[in-house]
Amino acid sequence: MAIDNLSTNLDQLFAASTADRTSFRSADVRALQHFYAETALTLGPLALVPVIQQLTLPNAWYDPALMHLALAVSTAHQQRLHCRSNDHSVLSSLRLSAAHHWQSALAIQRTQLAKTDASQNLGISVLKLSLIVIFTFALDDVLPVNTFLDGNAEMINHAIAPLAACNGFRAFKPSSDRLIALDQGSPAASVLTSADDSDHTFTDVQPGVEGLPPTFVKLCDLDSNSTCENNVYHKIVRLLTPLLRLTPSPNNFVRLMAFGGRIWLDIQPLLQRRDHAALLLVAYWLALLRQVNQWWILTRARTACDAIVNYLLQNSTDTLLHSVLLFPATFGQQGVDRVWVSGR
Repeated sequence: MAIDNLSTNLDQLFAASTADRTSFRSADVRALQHFYAETALTLGPLALVPVIQQLTLPNAWYDPALMHLALAVSTAHQQRLHCRSNDHSVLSSLRLSAAHHWQSALAIQRTQLAKTDASQNLGISVLKLSLIVIFTFALDDVLPVNTFLDGNAEMINHAIAPLAACNGFRAFKPSSDRLIALDQGSPAASVLTSADDSDHTFTDVQPGVEGLPPTFVKLCDLDSNSTCENNVYHKIVRLLTPLLRLTPSPNNFVRLMAFGGRIWLDIQPLLQRRDHAALLLVAYWLALLRQVNQWWILTRARTACDAIVNYLLQNSTDTLLHSVLLFPATFGQQGVDRVWVSGR
């Protein structure tokens, strides 16, 4: 079993110094065991679990970025489980370990992306991207309520980092040659294809406002002639609308994450200048993430909702916008129907 080889492989994989090999090895043995036995079961819908379990251990020995990502997420999970502990030394150790593995994974992954050709294993790419998105949500996940009030660029960029991470999913399109080449019976293919349906409901960006929430239409100045080219909000509202109609379920994970990737390039400049309509739309997406109901996403999504609502209440005088803040203010528990009510 791959776990049995951990003591010899980790030293080589991480190039640990002779002085700290013993302590480093034991901590990471425990982290990898924890990842496979517990953490992997908490990282998304049921469809993602076999992708994680089948691909992580056999491939991490040949892909140090994957190993670091698995250990970063595992350590973050352990940190969350110990969050009520009074043993600050344990929490500090876990926090430092997670940060080490995260930074190492990103550095290696950047190098790999510069060298890897299109023939790379798509399943491994999907797995690594999923772990990156997951850890980005879990990293420093309690956002201050004044995150958007001060206009601090670093704080804003940190707040929207999960959206930026989701942007990686744009590379994986169900119609791409790379997916066709992938075994359609594989878990990775199943995860990717679940991002949309046969009617392309979750990628439809047809012109006009038919089927869109009337409140969003008014707030974003959309009309029958609106397109992705002439209105910066059109695509975002089009792609968000079908998500609002979904029956809440953890199985919506892939569609919710794919939305973040699809809108990132359009919404990034709007968020950086704290555009009110864009922040409202993102707050609705964040509130929808409540249905994923997992440790790594809830705190980040909830505190981001709080920060956006706080900013909009203090800086917007638009009564229509205020009338639809209940959904993000309650973190998706009530008020979603208000956007379907016409009127100002």
